[in-house]
Amino acid sequence: MRELPSLPSRQAVLLGWAAPIPVLVEVDELPDAQRPQSADPDFWKVWTLTEERGVDWGAISEEWSGAPPVHDPEE
Repeated sequence: MRELPSLPSRQAVLLGWAAPIPVLVEVDELPDAQRPQSADPDFWKVWTLTEERGVDWGAISEEWSGAPPVHDPEE
């Protein structure tokens, strides 16, 4: 577990019902046309609580569920 934060990009540990034991896997690199157009976020600062990341989880869950947006009458 201590080594998980130091895994190189495109590597992960596969575990669960699909793998009888934890397995180190490497994910194929995406072609340029399918890659995100942004850099990797700085997760370490958020994980160590040196930086806060504001996330509107309500808006995200509404968007994913397909629910219509809730209008705030105070806006």
